[in-house]
Amino acid sequence: MPNAKKKRLKLFDIPKYRRYNENDSGAAIYAGSRQIDGHSLALLKRGEEVMVLPMDEATARRMQRLALGDPVTVTQGSIRMPGRSR
Repeated sequence: MPNAKKKRLKLFDIPKYRRYNENDSGAAIYAGSRQIDGHSLALLKRGEEVMVLPMDEATARRMQRLALGDPVTVTQGSIRMPGRSR
């Protein structure tokens, strides 16, 4: 396959992004975080979709310790990360 055709196929490999809703509780993969208009957002991948979840500043600071691809659990909008618990 020529290189130009390979590049063209890759351009359409953008996953679907959507806002997190309460039915999305469960396991997900950390796909990054973004700062938009002063609001922190977590990007959580499940299957071929990326869920966008607003988070507070304390959660955003904790999420900085995660690496892309780390597993997380989301329960009613709360993100639980692997590691020590209190």
